[in-house]
Amino acid sequence: MVLDSSREERRGIGSCRNGGFKRPPTPHGIAKIGYYLRPTHRGRGYGIEAVRCLLEHVFSHAGVRLVMAETRRHNIASVRLLQKVGFGVRGQRLLARSTSL
Repeated sequence: MVLDSSREERRGIGSCRNGGFKRPPTPHGIAKIGYYLRPTHRGRGYGIEAVRCLLEHVFSHAGVRLVMAETRRHNIASVRLLQKVGFGVRGQRLLARSTSL
């Protein structure tokens, strides 16, 4: 899936594959998401908008009770984006959100 900008020139600005799932949810209801935003479109609110929509989509699947996203601690922009939409740090690199929007 390509994230599309309706605010600008309607070009692809990023992606999330497999409906945003990095892999199918586990039998315990844990889903892991992944996304990418082109550097030229970062810092404009597109990432927050995209991750909120992605979370809504993932939590619409029956049985999903925990969503995880992985980023490196030195990727401050990604850490902040995930924190803004309700994630918290778990372990060294994982951030998790346990309730839907």
